[in-house]
Amino acid sequence: VDILIKAFNGISTDKAELKIYGRLLPYAGYENYPAYLKNLAQNKNIMFMSGFENSDIGKILSKIDVLVVPSMWYENAPLVVQEAFGARTAVIASNIGGIPELISDGVNGLLFKSGDVKDLWGKIEYTIHNPGIIEEFKKGMPKIKSMKENSEEIAIIYADLASRVKCS
Repeated sequence: VDILIKAFNGISTDKAELKIYGRLLPYAGYENYPAYLKNLAQNKNIMFMSGFENSDIGKILSKIDVLVVPSMWYENAPLVVQEAFGARTAVIASNIGGIPELISDGVNGLLFKSGDVKDLWGKIEYTIHNPGIIEEFKKGMPKIKSMKENSEEIAIIYADLASRVKCS
C-alpha cells in the first residue's frame, strides 16, 4: 500500500482519487505501519475507507473505475483480480507471481514492475489521460468461472490424467 500511496502522491490532477479500502492493521516488526501510511498520504485525493464485509466486494468494485493491486508477494492467483474481472473493473497490478497469468498487459489491464513507484505512477497517469482504455480493458477481460464450473473442469483434468496412469 505504501508503494501505491507514494505513486499517487505524484498525481497532480483532480480527475482521480485514491480510496484505500480495508482495516489498517499493524503487523509483527512494523507495528506503526497504519500511522506510517496515513502520514505518507500527502495528496488531498487519498482517502482511507473502512473495512467491509466480503459480501460487499461487488458493490465496492462497481463504484470504482480501476482497482490497483500493488502486490509485492508471489501470489499464485489473487482472488481480488478475479473479483474485479467479475465486476468488469479494470486492474493495474504488479507483474509478480501469478498476476501476469491473469492480466495481459494492455489487453485487460496494466502491469507495473513490483515495488516500482515511478512505473506505477506512469500507469496511473496513462489511465487518467486515456480514460477510454478502461472500456477497452473490459473487452479483454476473461469470463470468470463459477466455483462449480472450475471444480468440474479440474475433475475432468484429474480423471483424464488418472486414465493415463498405467498400473503394473
